[in-house]
Amino acid sequence: MRRLNGLTLAVLLCAALDTYLTRAGHAYRPQDWLLPGQALLLWAAFGVLLALPMRWTFRREGAGLTAALAWMAGAVALHGLLAAKQAAHGRISVTGDGPLFLGALAALVALGWIGARLERVLATRARAVGLGLALTLGALAVVSFVPRGGPAVRERAAGPATTARPNVLLLVWDTTRADHLPDWGDERSLTPALSRLVRQSQLFETAWSASVFTLSSHVSMLTGLPPALHGTTMRRQQVTAETVAPIFAAAGYRTGAFVGTAVLTGAGGLREGFDVYDDLVDPPVCDTRLWAMVNDAQVLGARMVPALRHDGQPHWWQDFQRPAGEVLADASRWIAEGGAEPWFAVVNLFDAHWPYEPSSESRALWVRPYGGPLTGHLFRADDWPPGRAADASDKVHARDLYDSELWDLDRATGAFLDGLDLTSGATAVLLTADHGEALGEHDEWSHEHPRVPQSRVPLLVCAPGRVAPGSRVSAPVSGVDVAPTLLDLAGLTPPDGFAPLGRSLLAQPLPDDRLLFVQDHDNEYATKDEDAVVQRRFKLLRTRDGSTLHDTVVDPLDEVDLTSQQPALAAELGAALDSLQAATPAEGGAVIDEDTLRALGYVGH
Repeated sequence: MRRLNGLTLAVLLCAALDTYLTRAGHAYRPQDWLLPGQALLLWAAFGVLLALPMRWTFRREGAGLTAALAWMAGAVALHGLLAAKQAAHGRISVTGDGPLFLGALAALVALGWIGARLERVLATRARAVGLGLALTLGALAVVSFVPRGGPAVRERAAGPATTARPNVLLLVWDTTRADHLPDWGDERSLTPALSRLVRQSQLFETAWSASVFTLSSHVSMLTGLPPALHGTTMRRQQVTAETVAPIFAAAGYRTGAFVGTAVLTGAGGLREGFDVYDDLVDPPVCDTRLWAMVNDAQVLGARMVPALRHDGQPHWWQDFQRPAGEVLADASRWIAEGGAEPWFAVVNLFDAHWPYEPSSESRALWVRPYGGPLTGHLFRADDWPPGRAADASDKVHARDLYDSELWDLDRATGAFLDGLDLTSGATAVLLTADHGEALGEHDEWSHEHPRVPQSRVPLLVCAPGRVAPGSRVSAPVSGVDVAPTLLDLAGLTPPDGFAPLGRSLLAQPLPDDRLLFVQDHDNEYATKDEDAVVQRRFKLLRTRDGSTLHDTVVDPLDEVDLTSQQPALAAELGAALDSLQAATPAEGGAVIDEDTLRALGYVGH
């Protein structure tokens, strides 16, 4: 009975502490009773799992509260230290870190054994200590479990949204390449809702993303800075540069962000300036310390047991993303609850990202007959034959699956836009993508290089009275132009020095000879980084193997090097890239854990 009481108290105490710490780290989220309930169930399951080895280890002294706490909280704390070491210094090595791990594990067992012996010798006092801990637990439980709201609502300027002071929406179709959309040249009418919006908008024919990774590209769109200047990459996942959100907030706008991927977590600073930052894409228990250990155990198990791999997504109860319907429903509810006052919203829709799992309806419409082994999980699928290279039919099937997801995404977006009044001019929309996607071109997949399929994205602006409906602009533009354009749509003046490389897309005519940068600094190691600078139709691509010059119109796969034919242009573009790379800040400060990146296909291919 004493063992059971000690273990039960340890479970309650650990669950309360984990809940409190999780809420403290996500104080910007509205809180309810779901997190403490899930955390309690998770810690209880962990306690039951440890009950038998604890009983065997402490069978003489008896596994009381001290032993249970040492094993349960200590194991999670040890995992946290190892995860922090991995984030700061790269992979953990068995030879280098094995002794440290084994020593810490032995210390936990010894601490539990000493504590259990003391509890046996000082039984009465131990019970008093347990009672004191129980009272402390109760206080922590009250503080931790009481629901709390998000940040306090600020005072705002009076007056409804108007054409001079409109609502402003940044709508991002994550992982959407321009050439798969009919209004940018694709032959299939995949996106009828987007085509309706195009007829109300000004379309930019050649738009380049600032980055080929979701987080760094979104930061570029919200700050007007390329990754080399804002410094947020996979290896430095902290947002320190000023975004447009505080500027909108200071002007009296309601501000909200609604994202479909854990990569855009607000914990790294991206939430600053937003009244609401809705980034809860998985059950809240998935943010606890214990769940982080569960995740790593799932990854380890998948490496050892093929049956646990689940097509490259070994995490059960969690997939690090949520569908567009849920994101747009939350955004619509927030818009409706605010009344007539103007709002600024960022909406990220992650549906077109890997894995490609379209609805059965879109499959029936857009996926052609195929008898091969490829699925929407591509080469991470359990059934993909090891060593088999994708052939032409596999690539066509992958594109069909991707296109089907675009159709699903378009249908969800159309229903959302139908709820907004886009004809009166009281709401302006900038729709774009953070990056594109390679679908077998050059035998490349995903978005790991600044080539045309991965970095040429759609971009349009719908603003009645500010842009000509149905018009098209041929001058090249960039993701760094999004931030100044959003401010211009609201009639707001950017602070001095804000977005020095970006410009408002409303200030036309736009020059056609600008230097536009595309960067891939979102790799596990800096040696894999690539940079590109584009001017008109020419692009200089720099990798660790050197620099090459390409014509993006006739050579979108970067196969023909024109450096020898145009050495002066190559030198000019190379000097511009040197200047930008010299400004790259020091790295460090990861927020997104490697499990999240691996589950979304960014590491561990």
